[in-house]
Amino acid sequence: MSNNVYRLVADYGHGDKTWLQRNLTAMQALRALNIEDQYHYETIEDALSCEGAYYLEEDFLDDVEDWDWRDS
Repeated sequence: MSNNVYRLVADYGHGDKTWLQRNLTAMQALRALNIEDQYHYETIEDALSCEGAYYLEEDFLDDVEDWDWRDS
């Protein structure tokens, strides 16, 4: 497992999406996705490749693309 941090994202369709949790370790992200998606991803690599209403992505805490549709 890497030392990267991840965020759990919810995609509501029509371009409406938000992050639900941020700054998660790989294990925390895997657990959060499995709870929301009601599936059992065993590795962070499997979880990062999933597509659906909930998904994971790397969380670059200082990036300029940290969006939250609720702010608009």
